[in-house]
Amino acid sequence: MVFDDCGYYPRHVKASAELLAPNVAHYIYVSSISCYAKNDVEGANEDAELAKLEDPSVETMGAGYANYGGLKVQCEKAVQSTLPGRATIVRPGYIVGPDDPTGRFTYWPVRMDRGGDVLVPGEPSDPIQVIDVRDLSAWMLLLGERGTKGVFNACGPAEPMSWMNVIEACRKSAGASSKVHWASVAELNSLGQDAEGFPIWAPHEGDSKGFHTWSNARAVRAGLTFRSIADIARDTLAWWKTLKDDDRRKQLGGPAQDAEARMLKSLKKI
Repeated sequence: MVFDDCGYYPRHVKASAELLAPNVAHYIYVSSISCYAKNDVEGANEDAELAKLEDPSVETMGAGYANYGGLKVQCEKAVQSTLPGRATIVRPGYIVGPDDPTGRFTYWPVRMDRGGDVLVPGEPSDPIQVIDVRDLSAWMLLLGERGTKGVFNACGPAEPMSWMNVIEACRKSAGASSKVHWASVAELNSLGQDAEGFPIWAPHEGDSKGFHTWSNARAVRAGLTFRSIADIARDTLAWWKTLKDDDRRKQLGGPAQDAEARMLKSLKKI
């Protein structure tokens, strides 16, 4: 059995798959929810249209990681064509939890723990999907033990989760008192602030309306389970506090403290 969680370029993935194919009964490849061509439809499943590359031979991510999704699609195809009937494709959304080196989800419990006035993008009702790395890894081991083949969206939780639920879980995990100020897409646009400056969240409208609503029904039927967002927020904050200041995982996504303060003031939130 093979667990391939580091394949980004199809040439590399194909070489690995071909080398191992004679001796491997099951190849589990970790792709990404970014493999889909569009994110504008709510509740789409694994049969949705996949991203395409203008140049299938490209081996760079491109500006803003524009090629990332298309490259993941080509990696999936490399595995499936090399090991027909022996492949499992796992498409996670945002992978979060302790030991996350990206600082994306981690920004929110840490920011709440700093206290004070907190700027939060979007609406409280906006949907959010994340998957704790511990749930993802345990489930992938289960797929291997059971010999489960197929293509699966690995997004959580089991039931739709609102942005308010996430923010409240992060706030309650913190030791400091904080006050949340919501900023609509229109307000953010008035600042010229790129919404991607706020990690995890995406506007629940337009091209990203379905981004946090991908169906995980297949994965749930295949045994994927989820811990609570409260547990994720608490454990992530506790882990982050153990890091030394020079640890690169200590770095966070999200706006810098002074930038957030300027935005709050400009929007007359404080």
